[in-house]
Amino acid sequence: MATRKVNRSIHLAQPQPQLPELMPVRANVYCTLGELNTGLEQAIESLEKLVKIKYLSSDGLRGILNRLSLLRAEVNRELIAVLGEREAANAKHFELCGEPGTSR
Repeated sequence: MATRKVNRSIHLAQPQPQLPELMPVRANVYCTLGELNTGLEQAIESLEKLVKIKYLSSDGLRGILNRLSLLRAEVNRELIAVLGEREAANAKHFELCGEPGTSR
């Protein structure tokens, strides 16, 4: 019995790239981050007003104001880094999907 060789097209034999996992970020995450920043901003502004009152102004109150401002910056930096990674992965996913009507 004769065996037949199967010739595949080179294109079909090439491994197909895997799409990166889609990791959508829901709108409520951004809303919650905005709410957090609004609350921290209000607290910072209130402390700034209190520091301007001569008999309330103290190094301790200024220190709390600085720590709160630092905390806000650190929280934003951490969350934005995570969100940035997810959004970059999502962009990559859609870039590899290609435009509608085109074949990849």
